[in-house]
Amino acid sequence: MHLAAVANRIYMYLEEDGLFTALDSAAGKVILTYSKAGTLPSNTGFVSFRVFDDRIIIASRNTLYLLAEATGDILWQYSDPRQKLLLFPTVYPGIGRVFCIASDIDEDYKIEHRWPNAPATAVICLESAAGNVVWRNTQVAGKHIGQLIYNDGCLALFGPGGIGAGKDPFTGCIRVSDAKLL
Repeated sequence: MHLAAVANRIYMYLEEDGLFTALDSAAGKVILTYSKAGTLPSNTGFVSFRVFDDRIIIASRNTLYLLAEATGDILWQYSDPRQKLLLFPTVYPGIGRVFCIASDIDEDYKIEHRWPNAPATAVICLESAAGNVVWRNTQVAGKHIGQLIYNDGCLALFGPGGIGAGKDPFTGCIRVSDAKLL
């Protein structure tokens, strides 16, 4: 189960089919439930989130939600027109971008590995302010991706493996200005 701790709050799903929840980190009491961004699916790998500034981005099945952290209001949502799962959202407020992968895995696929990843059909770049699609790179189709890291104009793609795993975890790099896989 995923969780994030920010300031005096812990963010998480409390149960399967439950709502995303903010808890007081000292008392463990519910501060707010976010009822507008779906529930935790039975395959918990199909949902992930990030808390940043005063926002929360949640990838739940085939939809990304950007929520106001204080109220739970949806600021924007993006649903994949191809009905692909949207996974591993990454937000870079400094450049005004959100990145995620699209995947067509089925309900039985196990994402929760030591290094979570899934076979991508695309990497998607959206405007963080409004959720509009900037580009969709399909050159990555078939590559296993689990982490997206932006640096100096490039989006590095990392997949399974890691230090000591015997595999090179680096999958590739996408130039953010034109979506070209380098």
